[in-house]
Amino acid sequence: MSLYVRTAVLFLSSIALSAASLSIGFEPGQGYNTGSINGQNGWFVANSNYDQGVTNAAAHSGTQSFRWSNLVSDGIVQSIVGPHLGTCSGETGATCDGGGTALTPGFNHFSQDFWFRSVSTTSDAGMSVNLSVDDGSGRRMSFFRIIDDGGSLDTFYLPYDANIQDFPALAVQTGLMWGTWYHALVDVTLVDGSNNDIVKVYLGTSAVLGAGDLKVTSTSWEQYYPDNQPQGTPIGANTSLMRLGASANGNQVQGVFLDDLVYTSDAASAVPEPATFGLLGAALLGLAFTRRFIKR
Repeated sequence: MSLYVRTAVLFLSSIALSAASLSIGFEPGQGYNTGSINGQNGWFVANSNYDQGVTNAAAHSGTQSFRWSNLVSDGIVQSIVGPHLGTCSGETGATCDGGGTALTPGFNHFSQDFWFRSVSTTSDAGMSVNLSVDDGSGRRMSFFRIIDDGGSLDTFYLPYDANIQDFPALAVQTGLMWGTWYHALVDVTLVDGSNNDIVKVYLGTSAVLGAGDLKVTSTSWEQYYPDNQPQGTPIGANTSLMRLGASANGNQVQGVFLDDLVYTSDAASAVPEPATFGLLGAALLGLAFTRRFIKR
């Protein structure tokens, strides 16, 4: 076993008692085949007509990634949903899976770490896709948007603003380079009480994100539910969701590549520094590669 792998094992062992994490590289060794991701390793796609699938056209690491676009859009909130963690993070009394899964005691933090790249290297008129932290039943707690905004590749975070009963778009970073891989982290701490969750959005190009990559500090969607869709319990988090709700307005959009997706559920008191998320993803992917190598 190499020093890198031994280090990864030690690192993961050190957090094993305080976190549940899933690393998805969309690689053959993880059981992913090119084509629709529906049914692969717990992924769900609501509409067979969506423009989505595992592809070998580009990858941040390895040979495959996931590509999706809003070429086909509809009103379904749970458009594309990732596999659920076996834990539910949230404030006291929270539930996941529409009330079907109880809060994991002590877990009040959820992070969503990923790399993305526009398929187009110039512009992609009409393209607008997003990723959300979700409770497994379409009750989103965050919203990270990647959009062609008049020819500019821009990213936004949309919190729920209880004062205006709306979702203002907060610029994460605008004028990104087309066809370039970017590293994003949406870090959510679910705090007891109303309208007080803490969401930090990081964006950069480094494998390890640091404090200098923090672009937005805001809140979650927690207050949307008591204000508009009372559930009886606070909403938790256990997966990642993509909603294809924005129309491409007749444009032949190409969309976005997603790779090295890592989401983690744990206790806020055990949350590592921002830079550590990059190391965690590298460690998990390193272990996945090692397992593939050994099996071969």
